Amino acid sequence: MSKQDPPSRRAAPNALRGAAAAFVLGLVGFLIPIVAGLSFTVVRWWVSGFSEWDRAHDLRLLPFQLAYPTIGTAFVLASAGWATYAPRGTHRFTPTLAVVSAIALVSWIVIALGASDADRMHAPLGMTEQLVEPSALLFLAAPPMAAAIILTTWRNRRAGGPGARRESDPV
Repeated sequence: MSKQDPPSRRAAPNALRGAAAAFVLGLVGFLIPIVAGLSFTVVRWWVSGFSEWDRAHDLRLLPFQLAYPTIGTAFVLASAGWATYAPRGTHRFTPTLAVVSAIALVSWIVIALGASDADRMHAPLGMTEQLVEPSALLFLAAPPMAAAIILTTWRNRRAGGPGARRESDPV
């Protein structure tokens, strides 16, 4: 941007930048648990000398074991990307990721502790047709997205963005 741009234009929130960061970091967050899980499984096979049957069994269960960590990590990183790059001003990614992760983890624990025993009872891994239940997607998505919304709103208001109170506004 040129030096001729008014201050309000230079400090405008950037939804496109936030959406791009959320997409890229969400993809990275999706791939990290997959690569880590596959690497752990292959090293375990190599160290322990598993049979062909054990390997086939591990590969059959791997998608079910990695589904929730993969989706949760993708939502946390995407939300942190949005909360870092969408609001006005410049913000650091690492502190934002720490805040979003902390809020998400605490929320997930509180929600899980409040769940009834019937909610926790489900078929063993690999014995259902659905990889992830729709209610589980909401459980995984809501806390990091709520943290990103709160951080983005707070940062925009602090920087004088939309919805910020100005001294000239009536009380």
